[in-house]
Amino acid sequence: IFCACVSRRRVLVRDYAEGDLAQLRHPPGSKVAERCFVRGDLTLTRYCAPSELRAAFEGAGFETETADVEHRTLRNRKEGKLMQRKWISAKFKKPQVPVQG
Repeated sequence: IFCACVSRRRVLVRDYAEGDLAQLRHPPGSKVAERCFVRGDLTLTRYCAPSELRAAFEGAGFETETADVEHRTLRNRKEGKLMQRKWISAKFKKPQVPVQG
């Protein structure tokens, strides 16, 4: 991502956060590693904390602008249940590369 990103451009990330309802609903036996699960269609799902996402992007050379967990309470209209959802919303910027010349 870093190489494909133009200087001073941003990468926006929004994904499930650690402890989201989707993580809690995984059936027994689907956990393959810490916070990593296999879904019914055999794809892997990983739920991370903002600090992990921040460390990965900063390790690749990006600057962190924001990396927060958003909490939302949603109502399932069909079943009338309240659902507690968590997302990571983050913004990373590629630093300006000095012009050589």
